[in-house]
Amino acid sequence: MGGFKKIFIFSLFAFSLLILFIPLDLPVDENVNSKNSEVQHCIQKEYKNTDFLVVRNIQKFLYGEDFFDGKINGYFDENLLNSIKKFQEFVGIRIDGVIGPSTHKAMTAYNNCTQAVEANLKQCSGYLAYRECTFFVGAINNNLFEQLPIPTTTTTIPEPVCDDITFKPYTLYTSSGKANTVMSCRNESDALSEGYTYYANPASPPSSSNSTLTISNLNGTVSINENQKSVVTITASGTGGLSYSLSGTDAHLMSVNSSGVVTLNSNADYEQKTSYTATATVTDSVGSSSKTLSVSVADITEYPTINIRSWYDDVTLPNCNDNIVVDNSLICGIRTPTLLAAEMDTTELWQNHKLSSSDISLRVNLLTPSEWTSLTSTESNYITAETYSSLQIFTGSEQINKDRVRYGIHVQHLVESWDGSCSAYVGINPKNHMRSRGVIKSNACYAHELGHSLGLLHAVNQASNASTYTSGTYYYGYYDSTNNIGTTMSYDGLACFMYSNPDRLCPTQAERDAREEAGLYDPTMTDPNKFLDGTWGSIPAGSSQADSSRYIEENLVLYERMIPKTNYGENIGSEYVSTLSLFPQFDGASASYSYSENIPELSTPDTLTMYTTMGSDVTENSVTYKNLSWCSVQNCDIIYGNPFLWESKTGYNARIGYQFYLNQGNLSLKRAKPIYEFITNPVSNHINYPTPCLQVNKYMTVGQYIETDCINNREDDFSTPTDYDNWNFTNVVSKELVVTPYGSFDAYKIITSHKRSSYGTSGNDYSFPIATHNKLIFWVAPDVGIVMFEDEQHRRWKLTAMDTDGDGTDNKTDTDDDNDGVLDTADALPLDPNSSTDNNNDGRADEDE
Repeated sequence: MGGFKKIFIFSLFAFSLLILFIPLDLPVDENVNSKNSEVQHCIQKEYKNTDFLVVRNIQKFLYGEDFFDGKINGYFDENLLNSIKKFQEFVGIRIDGVIGPSTHKAMTAYNNCTQAVEANLKQCSGYLAYRECTFFVGAINNNLFEQLPIPTTTTTIPEPVCDDITFKPYTLYTSSGKANTVMSCRNESDALSEGYTYYANPASPPSSSNSTLTISNLNGTVSINENQKSVVTITASGTGGLSYSLSGTDAHLMSVNSSGVVTLNSNADYEQKTSYTATATVTDSVGSSSKTLSVSVADITEYPTINIRSWYDDVTLPNCNDNIVVDNSLICGIRTPTLLAAEMDTTELWQNHKLSSSDISLRVNLLTPSEWTSLTSTESNYITAETYSSLQIFTGSEQINKDRVRYGIHVQHLVESWDGSCSAYVGINPKNHMRSRGVIKSNACYAHELGHSLGLLHAVNQASNASTYTSGTYYYGYYDSTNNIGTTMSYDGLACFMYSNPDRLCPTQAERDAREEAGLYDPTMTDPNKFLDGTWGSIPAGSSQADSSRYIEENLVLYERMIPKTNYGENIGSEYVSTLSLFPQFDGASASYSYSENIPELSTPDTLTMYTTMGSDVTENSVTYKNLSWCSVQNCDIIYGNPFLWESKTGYNARIGYQFYLNQGNLSLKRAKPIYEFITNPVSNHINYPTPCLQVNKYMTVGQYIETDCINNREDDFSTPTDYDNWNFTNVVSKELVVTPYGSFDAYKIITSHKRSSYGTSGNDYSFPIATHNKLIFWVAPDVGIVMFEDEQHRRWKLTAMDTDGDGTDNKTDTDDDNDGVLDTADALPLDPNSSTDNNNDGRADEDE
């Protein structure tokens, strides 16, 4: 029996040796070698200096490491939250979806090649943490520091089966406290054999924390005024340092800094958006806490404002002889630069006490006076000899009109010092210049002509729905009570019986003589307190009715938009907007817009769909351009060519169309078929630029502008086209809130203005001054495109649909808007088909830096 037992044991031992010497299957070896090869050839990414408090950086990191499959857009949504949790689970830290100290450290210390966190993370009862464990119970498990059994060759306990597929990373420690985060079965085996045998760091005794993270404000709705960015500062207390984040519906319109200060990216605008909602999250070393941030926007009284600049000249200034009254003293030199600047803000216009019933919304901003330096001696002699009026020469001046566009000036005013005359071109139109004897204490001349330049007449029933005359309530002029600037369109105080208000009174000659004898009337008309102001006498002043104030109220939007405000001369920003965000460069790309405002005499509501057509490249003057048409019909061809064939062309029925040339990303205008007309070319509907006119550089920042001298002509002219000099001014003005049916956006406002100024068509006919102005304004969201644009008739068209690459799928559901093979989730420039990376997030492609 004993022999049999020995034979059995020997046979079992031999069989065991036989099993040990059976080679492993070749595929297993190949798999291991392949994995090692991948690691050896992996290029390690550097994350230690990445700011993972920036949402876009978090998205890029998680996408690159295969934890996130959403869109890289800078918005914190549910998809990103789940992706953060996936990463936390993978590296073994607490799964809460919060970028706290542990998650932040794990991201900055992550090795993409080994898929390991190269940082000392603590084992915290089931999860890893950086520096400090998080405890949610009062007691700590006593076996936290229990040593793992060290495998030996003599143990009879079988080794546990390890599976890389289900393996969850964790950290092991040596007895001295050295840490090793194991990411796979092999990592674990190697670590155990090297003495990493503790689940938690025995060199650092555990500590508990009873602190509670508390957000002490945000309990109700935060109310802010419109036209401001400041919202609130989140007040919170907790353990260690605090970090802040925003998520939810309107988080993309807000920012929060490291101190918890919440701001809007663009000024609040009650007319655009009355409230904001987001989730505010505060994280400390223990955990995180969230509250709903509700913001309401308060409507404030806003006044459309127009700019007016007064001009003086040094050639004829010494000829001043009209005796202006200031503080009861006769001052001739009030029109000198020093006195103009000093007196303009402090001296009230004489009408300010007469126009309370005409106070309306329009406000006037008087800019610093400037010197008319371009006036030549020949032109000055023309004025002196009365060959031409000063207003005619002033109106056609290039200096005056360029200044008007650069600074968004509605009325240019010439301080008259030649013959004391007063006159104006009647607005509302681009040629609303005026001249008068002065700006201050102007004896009604300045104010009256200002009224004409604003479009006011002497005649009756100017408003579209003129009111029935009621004595005492009749609006007889325009008045800005904030700036004490007003205008009467009747001739009260100048000629009492001409175009006067029906509720005014004029004296008989006897009444006037008696008042003069008593010292209450000044026949020289230099004392504004002794004018014929219609408040005394026994004769009704007149019966003409000009409902001026109501006319201005009805046209406020035109006053506000005709000459758009710029930021010329202001500081330049650091964020770039690209021409590729303006017009998609794909055949069949489309964008739909709607118009719902009430611009006078224009139908509402209205819709418009704009299509992109890419033509063949064109070479002009040795420069090769891409050829892009942006038109309200598909396959648009707006080249006029043979007029007899025009009606057969696809562009004929277009409401609006533009042909642009692109070279190295710079955008130039080649042709225009405006929705109304380009007034810079008389009654024009088909405009050609023989040399493409530069409109927008490939990249421009807020505050930047370009100026281009151009020439255009009319293609729809049977005779030889006449070339006209034009001047283009483009300015990226600001970032503004734009709310459209397609969504809410912080969009860049880009003004493109065309200006023509000359003396007649020949350039030397001073009797026919020309001053015309066209503009197109675009609001551009870099990740979307043109979300709103304003046409020549001041209508604002808002985005309703967008298909950038013309594939028939709207951008909201299209995963690759620019069709470049890079998903929008990984594309930093989702509208640029040639680039997809922008590592410093400045809006420029990396290859263009």
